[in-house]
Amino acid sequence: MQLICMASCLSIPITHPLKAALCYQIIFIMTSNWYAVYTKPQQEQKVTAALTKKGIDAYCPLTRIGVYTGFGKKTNWRPLFPSFVFVYITEAQFTTVRQASDIINFMYWLGRPGLIPEAEIKSIQQFTSTHPKLAIEKTVISKNAATSTTYEPVDSSFNGIASKQKIKIKLLLPSLGYILVAETERPAGIFDYSFDNVILS
Repeated sequence: MQLICMASCLSIPITHPLKAALCYQIIFIMTSNWYAVYTKPQQEQKVTAALTKKGIDAYCPLTRIGVYTGFGKKTNWRPLFPSFVFVYITEAQFTTVRQASDIINFMYWLGRPGLIPEAEIKSIQQFTSTHPKLAIEKTVISKNAATSTTYEPVDSSFNGIASKQKIKIKLLLPSLGYILVAETERPAGIFDYSFDNVILS
């Protein structure tokens, strides 16, 4: 299909006014991008497995939670974004994704399935691998903003050996309208230059 489309594009005389626009449209349709799809409640991992089986590159970020049972605390994993799964597809694969079981629709932006920057997906993957226990906060969607990380001191404590400081690390995902929040501890007074922004309390 890709070869036929490109051949049709190249057969148009170079002086034709629609050639550049047509070629651009064909290339865009055959280029893979990240999109977010809505799923039925609690079907995120099932949808991810089904799409993967169909050859679709699907991603469902997970976060760790502690569940108390009659035998103590048990660690479970649940989807980080409720009713969301990310897919890396071309426009030609839209129908295949829409027809998959338990998928409601794409996340739309200005009347079209909204593109998720690849850098944003990679940031989610890196953040979840470093911080398995996360919370999410909603924020304003901004397609022109860049992903950023902020560092917020929470409080300090002294355990008799060394002073420690609790911090919140926040990852802004502007195209999704979410913020990922992780908490950790570090020796007080140590400044991490890896963060883009620092918010002092």
